Amino acid sequence: MILRPTSPRSLPRRAGTVASCAALSFSLAGLAHAQVAGQAGGDSLGPEGPKPSVWIEPRVTVGVTLSDNGSLSSGSSRAEQLLEVSPGVRGVLNTPRVKGYFDYSLTGQTYLQNSSRNKIRHGLDASATVNAWANRAFVDLSGSVADESISAFDAPGTSRSRANQSQTANFRISPYVRGTLGSVADYELRYGLQTVNSESAARPDLTAQDASARLVNRGAVGSFGWSLDARTQSIDYEGGRETRSDSVRAGLIYNVTPQLVVTGQVGRESNDILTLSRESYNTTGLNVEWRPSNRTRLYAGVEDRYFGKGHSVSFQHSTGRTVWRYTDRKGVSDNGLQAGAAPLGTLRSLLDSSFATQFTDPVEREIEVNKTLLDLGLSGDLNVFQTFLTSGSTLERSQQLSVVLLGARGAVTLALTRSDASRLAAPLAGAPALPDDFDTNDRIQRNGWSAGYAHRLTPRMSANVSLTGTRSTGTVDSSRSTTLAVGLSSQLAPRTTGSVRLSRTQHDGSVREYGETSLAAVVTHRF
Repeated sequence: MILRPTSPRSLPRRAGTVASCAALSFSLAGLAHAQVAGQAGGDSLGPEGPKPSVWIEPRVTVGVTLSDNGSLSSGSSRAEQLLEVSPGVRGVLNTPRVKGYFDYSLTGQTYLQNSSRNKIRHGLDASATVNAWANRAFVDLSGSVADESISAFDAPGTSRSRANQSQTANFRISPYVRGTLGSVADYELRYGLQTVNSESAARPDLTAQDASARLVNRGAVGSFGWSLDARTQSIDYEGGRETRSDSVRAGLIYNVTPQLVVTGQVGRESNDILTLSRESYNTTGLNVEWRPSNRTRLYAGVEDRYFGKGHSVSFQHSTGRTVWRYTDRKGVSDNGLQAGAAPLGTLRSLLDSSFATQFTDPVEREIEVNKTLLDLGLSGDLNVFQTFLTSGSTLERSQQLSVVLLGARGAVTLALTRSDASRLAAPLAGAPALPDDFDTNDRIQRNGWSAGYAHRLTPRMSANVSLTGTRSTGTVDSSRSTTLAVGLSSQLAPRTTGSVRLSRTQHDGSVREYGETSLAAVVTHRF
């Protein structure tokens, strides 16, 4: 089965899509706020009354940042003042028809010293599953709009100067049907369409389509089961070459215990990724999944595919006050498509995992996560560094570790990450060449780490400190960044918080060298 990708120009443009998401989010806010207003009091749910199925919280944030080097220049540093106003809304849905979450914000940025840099920025993080028909037909929806680093060697992607940032929109829709064929097997038929659009003219947009069919008989404990999978995928980089891949696999499943499952796979795949003409390859793999409890999960898999040996390892363990998460993956990465394949995990998602046993209802859990973040004056993000935009498929190994330790009045966060990437194949004669960091660097290695501590000084006030470092090394270019930040957060009113943050960043590299000290003050009101 061969798919004909929809032309990116025929798809809704990013601005219209984001505007629609914003309108939907605020419409949901208006409808659902009334549903939960009488059921949730203050910052957390009350012990009595029915559990709400929808939780919506609009907010508005106003901030000012003073920088001694707004241009991020080593020779002609200039002070800059940035004003930001950011209305937003976050929600969790747990209805019979829709389960998911969304967070949307619209930020207006005004630079007092250089008004030509004024911007309107969108921010979106959303994921939902719609039960379209009688627990048989479903639709998975996901979307994100965020700033991504254009280059691995320029200023850190978190810099407010936007010297190395491109707003990137990633949307995916995937309808599917699933059910059972008597007592023989379970089946699933799925289609997916995904678009990745960047505002930077230096990086191409991307459209991907895939279709898959799966049959699986899981078997009983102590016996064998089996699986059959078929998939086809097309990836089209705007202005570049379209690639296609098709694969079929057969698997043998052995249920050692209810918690331990071993799967072996063999198959055949064909694609035109390494060559301009289609080539066929044999594939083999072995996977082990162990779930000793609902707090602990270990998955390990190895495979032999067209690019060589690949593997995927993930481990997560949580207690009432700690979360440990580790991933190690080697495989093909297509710019934007595998952004969540081995996630470092935001602080919000780690806390969500920690509270999963204590608060099984997702709405209750979301409210408790928000309360913890507010009490400690922490952001829900825990990103060591952003991924950087590429113009084609890469072969990458990434290792990531994140830890959260919650105390009675404080929290320790730790994040470590390492990646080693190279362009999957050398530019082919007759294939369009698209620019990215791999034009001058055959291999790019990146290391990053972040350590932080937050402490609640009083019931209304907390302090935090963090130290973050990143290093990127290529065959030609290199860079190193370190940021030290201290902050103070306080509850100013029942649903209003304020914070101040002093930070110092030192960046040295082949593209840019600078030092910057900034002071940021932010006030957020939640409705």
